[in-house]
Amino acid sequence: MTAMLPLQPAATGIADELDALAAQIEDIGAGLCADPEVVRSHAVSLQNIDLVAQTAKGLAHLLRADCKIEAISSLGLEALQERLSVFTPGQEEQ
Repeated sequence: MTAMLPLQPAATGIADELDALAAQIEDIGAGLCADPEVVRSHAVSLQNIDLVAQTAKGLAHLLRADCKIEAISSLGLEALQERLSVFTPGQEEQ
């Protein structure tokens, strides 16, 4: 039989890991942005690095939220909000 973790402590621990991951990703992005040649040559990739960090932060926020539906609707990333909205009541699959 598989041991199960208590849901909220596990969710909080995962959220902490996502926040740490986001901080590491932001540090990588900041380091790369310090080089003007990298910025000029890889602007889209640098924006994607930022998007990954923002997504990790948004998921961490969602895991910590008492009301997941409100947390989804308050996410700052519209694309993530849309992808997760299928889990909220009253949303039709598109």
